[in-house]
This record gives sequence, C-alpha cells and structure tokens, in this order.
Amino acid sequence: MTIPIFAEHVPPALTGEADLECALRKLRARHHGLLVATLGPLGALALEGDRVHHAAAYEVEATDTTGSGDVFRGGFVFGLLQGWPVDRVLRFANAAAAASCTRLGAINGAPSAEDTHRLVETGRLRQ
Repeated sequence: MTIPIFAEHVPPALTGEADLECALRKLRARHHGLLVATLGPLGALALEGDRVHHAAAYEVEATDTTGSGDVFRGGFVFGLLQGWPVDRVLRFANAAAAASCTRLGAINGAPSAEDTHRLVETGRLRQ
C-alpha cells in the first residue's frame, strides 16, 4: 500500500491547482488510494475516496520543529497499523508531530506512543 503524504505546497505545484483540496482531487487521477497533506500549524488534510478529512493541529509551545514531518509520518503509520479510521490516524499523527516540536532535535524530539496518546486526550486543538 502506498500513501503519499505531501507538504501542503506540493500538490498545488504538481497540479497547477491553487486550492489544496482541488489539487488532491486532481492527483486522484494518478493515485486512487488515500492522499494526505500536512499543513504545519493548521494540521493535516486527507482525501479518502471522495471524502475530505481535516484534523486540526495541537497547540503546543514549539521549541524546535526539526523532524516533525518525519514524526508525523511515523505517527501516521502507527495509526494505520492499529487499524484506526483516517480521522483518528490524522489526530494521532498531528499529536506526535506537535509533541516532537516541544523538544530539541530530531532524534530526541520523537515522542513515545504514551506521550502522543496523552496529548490526543488532553491537548488543545488550534482553532
């Protein structure tokens, strides 16, 4: 299974569509599976079939964003392996990325599954 996870600027650059959702829908012609775009402090967006999922980012005091995209992808894969629905996978991946931003460095910044679950349960979402 291949699930492209793009930074938010990539789908518009690939398709010429300025609107991210439209760009993901245009990419649907080349990839019929799940498509995901990370939105930084705005969370993440996924296109599953014709359904769009948006998960807000968590409010954290960011110290260092190094590696947060990689941590998002790790959290995303973790959620998929749990068999969670896309909405829950996105929330968990966002929480993992947010938690990583509260620590210095890419390797030291990777949170545990427990830390990530705690942020999902108790964290504030950005409005």
